[in-house]
Amino acid sequence: MTDARTPLVTQERIADGVAVLEMANGRLNTLSRPLREDLITALDTAEADERIRAIVLRGASGNFSAGADLAEFDNGEGLAEPSLHRTIADFLDAMTTPVVAVLEGAVLGGGFELALSCHYRIAAPDARLGLPEVTFGFLPGAGGTQRLPRAVGLDRALPMMLTGTHVPASALADTPLLAWVGDGDVREAAVRFAAEIADKPIPRVRDVALGADSRTEQVLALAERQVVGSPNREAVVTAIRAGLHDFEHGLLEEQRLFRELATSEDAAARRHLFFAERAARRLPGPRSSRPPVRRMGIVGGGTMGQGIALAHAVAGCEVTVVEVDVERAAATAQAIEAAAKSAREIPADARADVLARITCTTDIRELSDVALAIEAVPEVLALKIDVLRRLDEVIPDDAVLATNTSSLDVDAMAAATQRPARVLGMHFFAPAHVMKLIEVVRGAATSPEAIADAVAHADRLGKIAVIAGNGPGFIGNRVFGASEREVGLMLLQGATPAQIDASIERWGMRMGPLRVLDLVGNEVPMLAREALGRADDLEWRAAARLVREGRLGVKTGRGWYRYENGRPVEDADTIRLIREEATRADVPERHVPDAEISERAILALVNEGAAILAEGIAARAGDIDVVLTRGYGFPIDRGGPMHYADALGLTNVRRIMERYERKTGDARWAPHPIIGELAAARSTFAEYDRTHE
Repeated sequence: MTDARTPLVTQERIADGVAVLEMANGRLNTLSRPLREDLITALDTAEADERIRAIVLRGASGNFSAGADLAEFDNGEGLAEPSLHRTIADFLDAMTTPVVAVLEGAVLGGGFELALSCHYRIAAPDARLGLPEVTFGFLPGAGGTQRLPRAVGLDRALPMMLTGTHVPASALADTPLLAWVGDGDVREAAVRFAAEIADKPIPRVRDVALGADSRTEQVLALAERQVVGSPNREAVVTAIRAGLHDFEHGLLEEQRLFRELATSEDAAARRHLFFAERAARRLPGPRSSRPPVRRMGIVGGGTMGQGIALAHAVAGCEVTVVEVDVERAAATAQAIEAAAKSAREIPADARADVLARITCTTDIRELSDVALAIEAVPEVLALKIDVLRRLDEVIPDDAVLATNTSSLDVDAMAAATQRPARVLGMHFFAPAHVMKLIEVVRGAATSPEAIADAVAHADRLGKIAVIAGNGPGFIGNRVFGASEREVGLMLLQGATPAQIDASIERWGMRMGPLRVLDLVGNEVPMLAREALGRADDLEWRAAARLVREGRLGVKTGRGWYRYENGRPVEDADTIRLIREEATRADVPERHVPDAEISERAILALVNEGAAILAEGIAARAGDIDVVLTRGYGFPIDRGGPMHYADALGLTNVRRIMERYERKTGDARWAPHPIIGELAAARSTFAEYDRTHE
């Protein structure tokens, strides 16, 4: 049967013996196997045509190529022939017809490596050049580690590869990488350039001597010290070193390391999160048609309000923060200025402009012309309802009215206003100007248009929005609360704060849960528990005792730990208080093994995640993974709790949960029916997402 698909690479013959090959594979021109097949065929055809003296290679839709189709690494197509790293790159190296790459838009990953394999590169100044592979758990695998240092120098190439950041082409205009950088019609400039160089000797980046002098050795030795413990970054340096004297040897080592890392659990987890974040951005309804928010208001200038203000000011919004009195307004302004000065995310030369966009006041009527208002007062439902009611009377009728609550009932707040369709939750994470996550909480009356407006606004802030249904704790605090419950019980059973934190950190969490609570303030979650009528539950007895004793954490110098010069130290008094509460609750003391600590803390997340999937609080298992990795320190290389459960195997997950149910007699360890159904079908949460889209 003839393959009738539309070719993804087309050829246009131009005067002076120049042919233009145009890649067209979606908006980003990902280098999927079909595109690779068509590209090698087009190059071969052009090379065999004696009438063609030079070739211009460009991408359609304003992007050269954003690199590999990551999904192909999971279905076996990513390294299949024709491969970029050998077939296409080797063919370009052997060509007698020069190829000029036109760099526009995204020139990333394999797309950048393809451009490096071409003989010349012409670029628009704002083209984005980069090798982001380390952020996906592996390293450049199509010659990037060998060609980029030869094209721009080791000092520039190493930071690009070790951080995965991209740079504008204008920043590399002074290097041999680019033959020309300029505004205007870059395609036409490339055609003219191709005609001029058609009969000249063909340069190849691979032929540039990298050099192995003392300076090179110093740069590599420093990089090796900096990347210890990061396998993918260590691999970048190893591959470069392997090719210092022998380009081919460097390619072989790069490819060996690439195959090893690209098929690792770490890389699979990162690819999962990449696609999960993309899926989270997909809206069930219409996209926003409203113009960007230019002016917004915040009521409450505490830690969250300050961070929200900075996040908006950095994005170019005019911000008005409303405080209860003149003294608090002045203190908030000072705190915002201090936070801006200490924020690495705000360049020193931009700080004054950012702060100039923020005004602190005591008059809520100054928010009469905002497009968005966010309440950020403490987690007390009556207080939040009062604030939203007052905002409702002041802000324009079509403005979005948002609560920054982390746990409380959005429907109860919306019902107190005259605009329930425009009320929703926008739960930022502290520090709000740094953390990328926002839970956009959909109330029963929230309109699809309001959700779309909030998601579009989050995107303009550079945030990742995940839509959550309304329910206690939404996605993040609901799921994480299940783990905190196990931590609270294990404390009563005999585990110490230091043991719990160390066990969970060894498992991979960025910071132990009790250290996190001390940073946040132990009174903060207690307010939410009180609002939900759960503050007296067994698992919170120790936490409640600490709050009553004024042990709020870092801010008071004592919490789950004692703080000496800002460093946590195990506190015998805290352990004594915990044991007293355990005795009152008649919980017998026992040795809690480290393996049990991490297992209970992590699998509790999975069971609760399944519950909120069933309830519709989360639309996808992937949404839960995005929230937990972006907002709660769950290790990215494990992909989130639901992906981790898939990797562990849901049959194993069910078996472990049933064991804890038998051991503890606690019905909350009964595996959720979704887990049982998927395990019985030998399926996964990933498959659940695909079948429920």
